[in-house]
Amino acid sequence: YFDYLRANEKKLKNRALVRFHAGASEVMARVTFPDRDVITPGDKAFAQLFLAFPAVVTAGDCFVIRSYSPVTTIGGGVVLDPLSPKHRRYSERIIGELECLQHGDDLERVATIIDRSSFSGIDLRGMVIRTGLPQNQVKKRLEALFSLKRAILLDREETRVISFRIYLDMREKLMSDIRTFHEKFPLQEGMSREELRTKVGSFVSPRLFNAVMRDMERDGRIVIDRESLRLPDHRVNLQGELKDLRRSISDLYRNAGLTPPSLKEVLEKLAAQKSRVGSVLNVMFKDGSLIKVNEDLYFDQATLARLREDYKDLLMKDGKATPVSFKALTGLSRKYIIPLLEYFDMTKLTVRSGEHRILREKGN
Repeated sequence: YFDYLRANEKKLKNRALVRFHAGASEVMARVTFPDRDVITPGDKAFAQLFLAFPAVVTAGDCFVIRSYSPVTTIGGGVVLDPLSPKHRRYSERIIGELECLQHGDDLERVATIIDRSSFSGIDLRGMVIRTGLPQNQVKKRLEALFSLKRAILLDREETRVISFRIYLDMREKLMSDIRTFHEKFPLQEGMSREELRTKVGSFVSPRLFNAVMRDMERDGRIVIDRESLRLPDHRVNLQGELKDLRRSISDLYRNAGLTPPSLKEVLEKLAAQKSRVGSVLNVMFKDGSLIKVNEDLYFDQATLARLREDYKDLLMKDGKATPVSFKALTGLSRKYIIPLLEYFDMTKLTVRSGEHRILREKGN
């Protein structure tokens, strides 16, 4: 808060170059006024000073302002927030915050500083500097704000807190981003956690992001499946041409039996809808109608289930299986035998022992 002395002969313009004095420090600075373009002699106003170099001050410290040239004292004031974000001019919200910092009680001042810390939040040390209150007094006000649901504790060790309003804004933003993703990519099960993290921006700390994700999952607002996020009501629903494409793909794999086409061959057969094939295949893989054996090979679920039972019977009967006995069972070439044997190893039906396979468990 700045008091421009009545003895001054000229008005002081916004963004004027001045000399800031606090304690033994003298620093060149630019002074800006959030609610006016000039200040006249004898006026008092809120001001923000942009220092050429850092100065050590806390809230409540007094300062003196001298003109750039000639060097004469033109005013002084009291620090309301030493680590203030840059103010948007003519903002009613900013003026309201500054009035609260000047005239509010300790509880309101602490709450205002937390609000002004935005998505980064603020730790205990920062609140002491920005309120001028002793640490024990800050802690007491924080407990009251937690009870009133005006602040949320993000980190107990460093006592980092965030405004409850900012926290709710963050939740709504994340919900909106996930909803927009579903609308844009209706064939995808969900949005990757890292993609959402990147979208919200680096100004949001990982601690806040993870806390919001955890709370939203607990409240049933989102579903987290490993690294994928989705809204609870989101379902992949193929309609129209996509439904017809799914039917074509399903027929292709079902009719092929144990010799399905490679992914490249599928794309060639359905070249007219090539751009959509990958998404529909992914949907069919997710819902279990197709089984992915490797990156290039899918099988119809029912076909592979029958083979699994036949292979299991062979293992129970002979005690082991080799590529030769598997070929006798299926009549397949190595193109399919090796991927299938590896798939059954991976899905824990069998385990490799030297040159042959055995059942992983007798009861399997």
